[in-house]
Amino acid sequence: MTKEEQLSIINDAIKETKYNLKPLGYNFTFWGILIISMSLFHYFFPQIVQFTYYSSVFYWVSIPLLGMVYTTYYNFKTAKKVGYETQLGRAIRIIWAVFGISWIFIVAISLLNDVNPVQDILFLLGTVLIMSGCLIKFNKITLGGIGLLIFTVYTYYAPGLNFLLVNVVGITFGMLIPDWLFIFRKRMNKEIEKLLFNPIRLKIISFLMTIERGNFKALLEITGSTKGNLSIQLKKLNEADLIKIQKYFQKSYPRTDYSITKKGKISFEEFFVYLKSFDNE
Repeated sequence: MTKEEQLSIINDAIKETKYNLKPLGYNFTFWGILIISMSLFHYFFPQIVQFTYYSSVFYWVSIPLLGMVYTTYYNFKTAKKVGYETQLGRAIRIIWAVFGISWIFIVAISLLNDVNPVQDILFLLGTVLIMSGCLIKFNKITLGGIGLLIFTVYTYYAPGLNFLLVNVVGITFGMLIPDWLFIFRKRMNKEIEKLLFNPIRLKIISFLMTIERGNFKALLEITGSTKGNLSIQLKKLNEADLIKIQKYFQKSYPRTDYSITKKGKISFEEFFVYLKSFDNE
C-alpha cells in the first residue's frame, strides 16, 4: 500500500468515525427516550391520552411527527456544520427516514382501525436496528435489534401483556442500552484524539511513521497544505511531544528535519487501533 493510499484510508475513517459518534448516537437516544416517555405517560394517564376516540391517534402521530421535524433539522444542521456527507451517513439517514414515515402510517392506520400497532412498530424497529448495526459495524446495536425481534415474536404468544409496557421494555433493551454502550465505549486520550483527528496533523504523523526523518519540503508535498498552516500544525505536534524538530547546519546551510518521537509512535498506533475498532464492533 502506498503512502497516498494509506492516508486516503485514514481520512475516510476519520469522516466515518465522526459521523458515527455524533448524530447517530444522539438520534437513538432522542427517539428511545421520547417513545418510552410517551408510553409511560399513556400508561399512567390513559384518561388524558384517550379523552376522545381520535385523541390517542393524535397523540401517537403528532408528537412523533414533531420529533421527526426536530431530528431532521438537527441532522441537516450537523451535516452542514461538518461540511460533508459520507455514503454511510446517507444510507443511515435514508433508512431512518423510511422508518419514521412507515411508523406514522402504521400508527395512524392501526389506531383508526382499533388495532394495536406496538408489535408491528417494534418488529420494524428491530429490523432497522439490525441494518444500522451492520452498516456501522457495531455488534451491540445489531444484537439489540435481534433481541428486539425475538422479544416481539414472544409477545404474539403471550396474550394479556400491556403493550405500553412492552414498548418500554423492548425499546430500553433493544435500542437505548445498545446505544449507550455505543456512545460511552472506551475512548483514547482526548488531547491526542483531538490532535490526530486533524487531517493535516494525521498526514504528518503517518508520513513520519514510514521514514526516519523528513524535511519541510517533503511534508509540504505529502500534506498539500500551505507553508503557514503546515508550520502551525508542526508546532502543535512538537508541543505535544509527538514529533521532534532538529535544526542544524549542513555545508554552512541551515536545515530543519522532523522525526516522530516514541510517544508519537505509540499515540499513532493507539489511534489507528481506535479507528479499526469500528470494524471489529
